[in-house]
Amino acid sequence: MNTEHRSGSAGARWMLVAALVLLAAGSFYFFGYRPEMEKSANLASDHEAKQLFLQKTQAIVEAKRADAAASDALADTAKREAAVPEEPDREGILLDLERAAKSSGVQIREVVFEGPESGGSFAVSADAAAVDNSLSLDGSVSILNSLPAGSSSTDGVPSALGASGLLNEAELSTAGFTVMSLQLQLRGSLAEVKNFAVALQKADRLYIVDSFEYGREEEVESKTAAFRLLALYR
Repeated sequence: MNTEHRSGSAGARWMLVAALVLLAAGSFYFFGYRPEMEKSANLASDHEAKQLFLQKTQAIVEAKRADAAASDALADTAKREAAVPEEPDREGILLDLERAAKSSGVQIREVVFEGPESGGSFAVSADAAAVDNSLSLDGSVSILNSLPAGSSSTDGVPSALGASGLLNEAELSTAGFTVMSLQLQLRGSLAEVKNFAVALQKADRLYIVDSFEYGREEEVESKTAAFRLLALYR
């Protein structure tokens, strides 16, 4: 009887131990392992979602950069074509001269286009007078001698209305440009003439001052300026 009682007690203890082990394992699975696995799965899902968001964001940024680069390229092309158009566009040149004259206060006396496609002389004012005892600023000096004047080039196109001697007609022709020259007579003070040159520099089309002459400074009311301008086309 004692032996059977001990055997039954031992079996009951092993069953109790087994039940406790199963309970501990179940508790670990439900309260430890399973929450951690769900947390890990959620983190992986969040990481994938963030990666997808970053990829889409990067694609949008790259597309916008490409659009901006294309827009800048189109704008640069438009500026170059406006600075050096395909056709001489004499009417456009006259319009630029008129705008610069209005903004500066000078009076245009005469405009003479030179060259095979020039079309002759255009007298804006009949009250023309000769320039006596004029001061010649030919060669390396321009009307913008006291103002900023660029002489560099961008994409093969001279950047601004600048000093004579930096670019001659032969060099421009070698670079693939056709030169239209024009003689321009103005009446106004030296400050007004300089303002005219600055206003002309702001035009879309490129103009180069090849030579400049200005009347005697003491003749305040009747000073005359003579320009020789170069306009380019392709």
